[in-house]
Amino acid sequence: MFIFNYKKSIVRYGFNYVNPFITYQSQYSYSQGNPYLKPQINNSLSLTWSYKQFLFSTISYVHASGALAPVYLPSNNPNVVISSYDNLRSFDKYSASITASKHITKWWQAMASGTALHVVYKNDDAKTAFENNSGITAVINSINTFTLTQKINADLTVMYISPLASGIFQLESIFTANAGISTTILKDKGTLKLNVSDLFNTYRTKYTVNYGDVQSAYNSKDESRFINLQFTYKFGNSKVKDSKLRKAGIDDEKNRMDNN
Repeated sequence: MFIFNYKKSIVRYGFNYVNPFITYQSQYSYSQGNPYLKPQINNSLSLTWSYKQFLFSTISYVHASGALAPVYLPSNNPNVVISSYDNLRSFDKYSASITASKHITKWWQAMASGTALHVVYKNDDAKTAFENNSGITAVINSINTFTLTQKINADLTVMYISPLASGIFQLESIFTANAGISTTILKDKGTLKLNVSDLFNTYRTKYTVNYGDVQSAYNSKDESRFINLQFTYKFGNSKVKDSKLRKAGIDDEKNRMDNN
């Protein structure tokens, strides 16, 4: 089965992107929004093919005009870095992905996906010290669920992203794995689950920037491995249907305010 899709959309920025007030990070750097940002217009095409609810593949193309990107503004003080946002001329993303889901055994179900991306950022505005940035990236995901007994289940998720071009940044590769095990208790009304995020403590943020007079390298290893024990219990009549969610017009504005 083939599915073709076309979509055109407008990206609405969070208020922090357009707020011109200054936020100081240190005596050598501060950031401010850009009230003159133009909306980013996205046009996307995709073609999806599926085979017996087992194999799915998609090829897609996205073109964004006025692509939003972080930039650095000129400063009278050469020791001060001013970070802000601006519109690049365009952003193009070509991608191809394939996903397969299958029961390997009666107790092991696996889902694996692989995506190849080619991204191209272009700019021809003389006021920003940026011309283009591009790169090819691979993304690999694997989700595995294990039925150990009638009441005990386990899961293992693995993700790898190769080096990636993003706006003015060149990001290094990322690898992480999460694991969990759960069981039902109290006549199946309670669930006890133990999760470990970033099992091998490998997740870190690392990138380089070469933008005009600003050349920097960033390497951050925040705490990413956590052990979480969760207990849930179902009260009341389990046959009662959940109430429908109601959305109001204010929800869209709330999302923009939360987009920090």
